[in-house]
Amino acid sequence: DWLDDYNFSPELVLLLIEECYSKDKKNFNYMSKVAKTWYNNGINTLAKAKNYLEKQDYVIMFDKVSKLYGSEISEEMMSSLLDWVNDFKFTPDLVMLLVEDCYARGKKDLRYLNSVASKWHGENISSVDLAKEYMKKHREKWQKYGVVLNFIKMGRPTTIEEEMLYKWFYTYNFTEDIVLKACAETIATSKPL
Repeated sequence: DWLDDYNFSPELVLLLIEECYSKDKKNFNYMSKVAKTWYNNGINTLAKAKNYLEKQDYVIMFDKVSKLYGSEISEEMMSSLLDWVNDFKFTPDLVMLLVEDCYARGKKDLRYLNSVASKWHGENISSVDLAKEYMKKHREKWQKYGVVLNFIKMGRPTTIEEEMLYKWFYTYNFTEDIVLKACAETIATSKPL
């Protein structure tokens, strides 16, 4: 009995069980080993357990980023990741989603990662689910923009051009067909306005 043997509070026992279940470790023997490990490491209060689990999450986060990049992460990157956790209240899972998404798109520069983190914070993205929904909408938006940009043989739009694309699709609710027809007519005009 962990309450008597280890002098754990009922709240601490509940946290231990929840932590094991969250890792899909529902076997009592596994939970007993975790309880013994916590006891042997002096983790005998709720505050100590939460602190320990938080540190474990950070260690895992840093390890995953290192593996993704194929090398140890720099002090500067480590500091930025912790800033996102502390300043923006991102969870380690949310940080990993951001880093993995940017990496998958070939965006590995820390300055770019910081700008995405700031953008997410400004958009009140505070969970993995909210981030996934935001990422889906962002991809859909740029797919629409890409069709138009390819049609008019244009690269990355300026801020003003991006604002115009946004208005066409999201303020005026024009379809791709209407936007492409308007672009075709404008291109065909010898003196567009």
